[in-house]
Amino acid sequence: MTKTIVDIHIIQTVPPSCVNRDDTGRPKTAQYGGVQRARVSSQAWKKAVRDYFRDKLGNEQVGIRTLNYAALIAKEIVGQSEVDFEQAEQLAQEVLSNAGITKGGALFFISRPQISALAKLAIDHPEDEKDYKKLAKEYIKKN
Repeated sequence: MTKTIVDIHIIQTVPPSCVNRDDTGRPKTAQYGGVQRARVSSQAWKKAVRDYFRDKLGNEQVGIRTLNYAALIAKEIVGQSEVDFEQAEQLAQEVLSNAGITKGGALFFISRPQISALAKLAIDHPEDEKDYKKLAKEYIKKN
């Protein structure tokens, strides 16, 4: 099974508008072409593009940016097994730790198939194994 990753770059000239505001509630501005103009942040464009693809492709086809990926994996473990949520949370933490995925301060990008694969791995192999990172990669690659 081959996977396609699409990296999209968008260049857009926009008319003056109040799409983004700063922390004081004033419209963001930038000097452009020697004139003070309204500015749209790159985060706003990225969010709009992510929302567009989610609307067009559905949740199953796009990744998720989250700090709570362990909870997403735990929820998937509950859906794939007869484990209660508390035990699923523990399994999710273990599978992430064993796979070498550490919680950082930034948003984590994960796809639905990766969530499903890590949940299946946690159910199938709950204990530590010598080559757990390799096994995790194989599970994710299959999905």
